[in-house]
Amino acid sequence: MLMSAFAFDQVHWLILLCLLLFVALVSGHKPLFQFFRSSNTCSDAASSQACHDYQLLLNSEAHGVMLCNLQGEMLCNRFVHQLLGWPAGTPQPVTLLQSVLQAVHFSRLSGTIRQQQSISFPVSLAEIGFLLQGQPLKQPSLSGHSYIIRLLPLNERRLNPNFERICRHINEIEDAAAIVDLDLNICSVNQRFDELTGYSTAEVLSRNLTSLRSTENPADFYEALWQQVRDSGHFSGKVLSRDKEGRTFLHRLTISEILNDQGVVTHYLCIYGEVAESRPANLMSGDALSLATEHKRLDLLFRQRVMQFERFNLVLLNINRFSRIQQTQHAGAAHEVLDQLRLRLEKSCSAQDIIGRYGRDEFVILCPDSESYTESLLREIVRHLQQPIQLDDLNVFISVSMGVARYPEHAGDLSALINAAGIAMRGVANGENRVGYYRQALGDAAAKSLRMESLLRNAIDRAELSLHYQPIFNARCEMVKVEALLRWHSPELGHVSPGEFIPVAEQSSLIDKLGYWVIHEACRQHLAWRKEGLQIPIAINISSRQLREPAFAERLLRALRIHGVSPDQLLLEVTESALMEQLDAGADILQHLSDQGFSIAIDDFGTGYSSLAYLQRFPASTLKIDRSFIVGLVQNKDTRVLDSILQMARTLEKSVVVEGVENAAQLLYLQNRAVDQLQGFLLARPMPADRLLSDYQNRQLLVHPALQVSVAEVSVKSDLDRLPG
Repeated sequence: MLMSAFAFDQVHWLILLCLLLFVALVSGHKPLFQFFRSSNTCSDAASSQACHDYQLLLNSEAHGVMLCNLQGEMLCNRFVHQLLGWPAGTPQPVTLLQSVLQAVHFSRLSGTIRQQQSISFPVSLAEIGFLLQGQPLKQPSLSGHSYIIRLLPLNERRLNPNFERICRHINEIEDAAAIVDLDLNICSVNQRFDELTGYSTAEVLSRNLTSLRSTENPADFYEALWQQVRDSGHFSGKVLSRDKEGRTFLHRLTISEILNDQGVVTHYLCIYGEVAESRPANLMSGDALSLATEHKRLDLLFRQRVMQFERFNLVLLNINRFSRIQQTQHAGAAHEVLDQLRLRLEKSCSAQDIIGRYGRDEFVILCPDSESYTESLLREIVRHLQQPIQLDDLNVFISVSMGVARYPEHAGDLSALINAAGIAMRGVANGENRVGYYRQALGDAAAKSLRMESLLRNAIDRAELSLHYQPIFNARCEMVKVEALLRWHSPELGHVSPGEFIPVAEQSSLIDKLGYWVIHEACRQHLAWRKEGLQIPIAINISSRQLREPAFAERLLRALRIHGVSPDQLLLEVTESALMEQLDAGADILQHLSDQGFSIAIDDFGTGYSSLAYLQRFPASTLKIDRSFIVGLVQNKDTRVLDSILQMARTLEKSVVVEGVENAAQLLYLQNRAVDQLQGFLLARPMPADRLLSDYQNRQLLVHPALQVSVAEVSVKSDLDRLPG
């Protein structure tokens, strides 16, 4: 009990103190007696010296620290005194915290001090955010201080509202949850986390998240996990962890970024869900332990084969669209598909072959190096895949992509040989049951791609990226908006074409990091232009990976709030192929963004499905027609496809932008068809932001009047004769 909370007069105080001392002596309650033996905390010489020593120790702490005793007094360090303006060098009553804490927080803190329990919650003191952590001392001091309170800054400057909000509600999360900083030090946990791991809050707050790691995960598992978090801001998957007693448990780990108002990552939220009481023994269950065991078995069999044969082939099989089965069917369905595929592979193979599972949806076969034997084996696999797999009342047909590499010609160890087969598999066109054979040229291309990926990872930090802006004009050749186009100048590689580095970014998940950089840079540039008198909408490209990220819409809106840009000034362009990859999730996200005021354009329209059925599913207001439809427009008199697309757009009441306008004949034809907007080298090339502003201010972005004509006035033939093309 906090004795100073009671307003006794001096006589009552002495009587009560004597009674408590007597009770303590009679009952043999030594700890209580020790505390009250020094009830005049800093009055006598010994206690005064102890207080002085503690004060020196506290003042050496960089953050706020308070030591409390059961008499309701506390010693604070210089940090706290300066922060709150309290008198320095003297003990303060704990009740003084009532003046700076919310009533509910002070009540919780008082209770935990009385009960000698741990506590952790975010507070705002002097407009600065802290994580208040309190815990009992294992050995109370001679002066009776038995409880320590620490004030740890939520970040080094101002309060992070997102972090505070999540800390405030972390106990409302049903699953075990923890908040960690960028070094993975645990900052806050909920009660379910204590129950799951066996650590008390006091114990876990001084630990690093790595203390929960299980060695039964593959060696590079955690490195890959955190690389995915750094690249995409999110991770979700099944993981093996261990509790305080060293017991391993299987669970689903979800990690999400916590951002400050500047969009910078300050912490991570880790949620431990779907805890399984026991791990399945079946190697096809898909958990990390099973795969690690399978990898060891494959490696052993590979080394045995190396000793027996001078040459042999490796076939890598990947199940196409396996994630759709996982997402749409019950948990056992994916396991059943994997089990059935393995059975069919066993039927296809002979005693000479070795079968093993290598990844979530990947299998490996080691077979003789005979070309005819390998081709016969692949045909057998395809034949056995023709029959559907029965999942409850659903027949599921699966197909695979396959790659073939040869030992030792293509690689000398299992991992490198599988990598070569993977390169071969990815080198063939998409399709069902396709086979790719490794060639040195593929390996060279993969090595180049890997080097490019490595350099691209640091391109943002090294300020190697920039945005160029290509104007888009209306039919009267007046600039109405611009498209932001990403450019990369590498000191090692020079100017790298987007056609080279964008596919690398998409394959390696770097596209998420680049995508958010583009969003923030486009918003920053819009604000800079606006200050110079140029207020024009900027169109940016959205990838399919961003469309499948649940937090994409929130992060996009946050970026606009940070920079003070309204949604109608940032236009979103999504390719047909990206939409089809994320048909359902993409439609939901885009509808939400459309409701927030964003304009959506379908880019490269006409190169994909281009059907009314899917167009009606997406809230797109604009169709951007691919340049391939107007190349050679005059030479090729057949314009039926282009005309039908334009008619479809009018029927659906959507505006049209035609890309790739490069000569006067194309421009005149499109003007005659009443196309809404035009983009191409004839009108303006992509240019840096300062050049575009300069040209705008000098009125150089006004297209030459000779091009602002109509076919109704001048024939295409005469224009071709008269105008440069």
